[in-house]
Amino acid sequence: MVPAEATPTTAVSRVREVIFLGSGTSACIPVVPCITSNYEKCKACKISLTPEGSKNRRRNTSLLVRIDHADGRERNIVIDCGKTFLESATEVFVKHDVKSIDAVLLTHGHADAMFGLDDLRQWTSSFGVRRFRPQRAIFTDISHHMVHSELELQAKNILVEEGLVADPAFDGMVVTLV
Repeated sequence: MVPAEATPTTAVSRVREVIFLGSGTSACIPVVPCITSNYEKCKACKISLTPEGSKNRRRNTSLLVRIDHADGRERNIVIDCGKTFLESATEVFVKHDVKSIDAVLLTHGHADAMFGLDDLRQWTSSFGVRRFRPQRAIFTDISHHMVHSELELQAKNILVEEGLVADPAFDGMVVTLV
């Protein structure tokens, strides 16, 4: 029998916030040919340029998951880092006072999920502040589609050059913070 006062309390990590960095298609909105033509059937692109319609602007689908870790530190995980990542980070990270990226999770090997990887250099380069350095990049299922492709080599080279650990997860991965 264990006395009540000896019952351990366990610190628990919890998701504090999930922020959409983008919720659009791979092409995004507005689509330049739509806004530069007289095509009348597509109103969404033209409306997205007005102040009233600015919420119709859509960037590549991406999330920022903010976690209050059991160790007391905040952790930030970016899910997908597509072509519009820099634009999203410029707006959202300032607004929500995000100062670090602790992990990047890539869901698939298309441009809308990974062509913003180069923009992570701002968190890792010598002109940036080193404490902003992401610690890990996690590929989920991406390796099935990209094995031995030039794109995979480029992505891995960027990650390795910047001192990141690249984890290809062939059968998916459960992400736990350590």
